[in-house]
Amino acid sequence: MEQIIFEELTAEQKKMLIEGLCLKIDQDGFVRDKDGNLKICPFTNRKVHFEDASIMPGSTIVMNTSSLSLSEYITQYIDV
Repeated sequence: MEQIIFEELTAEQKKMLIEGLCLKIDQDGFVRDKDGNLKICPFTNRKVHFEDASIMPGSTIVMNTSSLSLSEYITQYIDV
C-alpha cells in the first residue's frame, strides 16, 4: 500500500505554488487561470478559493479541501 503524505504549506508557499502553475488569486481570493477564468474543483464543481485550495503532491490538480474532494482524488489517482 502506497503511503500518502500531506504537507501543510504556509500561505506564502501555497501562493508561490499556485502562481508557479500559471494561476493567480483575484481580489476576492478565488483562484483563476491565466485567462482570468475561475478555477473549478474537478471533484466538488465549486470555485476554488485560496483559503480552501489544495495542490496534490506530484500533480497540478488544484482543488477544494474537503472530505469529498480528498476521497475522490485518492479513489481516482492513488493505488491503495
